[in-house]
This record gives sequence, C-alpha cells and structure tokens, in this order.
Amino acid sequence: MTNFKAGEPNSPRTLAEAGEALWRIRPGEQAQLLEWLAYYQRSAVVYAEIAEIDQSHHHEALYMAGESRKRAEEIEARITTTREHQ
Repeated sequence: MTNFKAGEPNSPRTLAEAGEALWRIRPGEQAQLLEWLAYYQRSAVVYAEIAEIDQSHHHEALYMAGESRKRAEEIEARITTTREHQ
C-alpha cells in the first residue's frame, strides 16, 4: 500500500485529494479481507487527518472517517467469525 500521510509533502491536503489518493490504493474486488481491513483502517486515519487540515470539509471528512472505521469493524468481525468456524 502506498504510504502517504496528510500533512507531509505531496500528501493529500483536501478532502478531494484524499479521496483520489485512497481510490488509487483501493484493493481489487477479489482482495483478501485483510487487505480490505488495512485499506479501511488507513482510510479512517487519512480522513480524520484531513478533517483537521481541510476545515471547509471538516464535518464531511469526519463522517468519512467514521464510515471507514465502521467498515473496518465489520470486516474485523467477519475475519473473527471465519477464524472461529475453522
């Protein structure tokens, strides 16, 4: 996964840039659950950081961070359930 962090040179500075950057590193549809988990965990961090940088989209970025966290939690639950049934 590409490393970028909000606030570093060449890193996303706006909500739109964050969305584009995250789209570029999005796993393929057939990716393993662990890849999706890492993606959504990363997305949550990026959107939370953008909320502090791109003040004109603060609330929207916080919403996106929350949605990413929810998806990550759902995937974690699926992984845990799958492991318990093996």
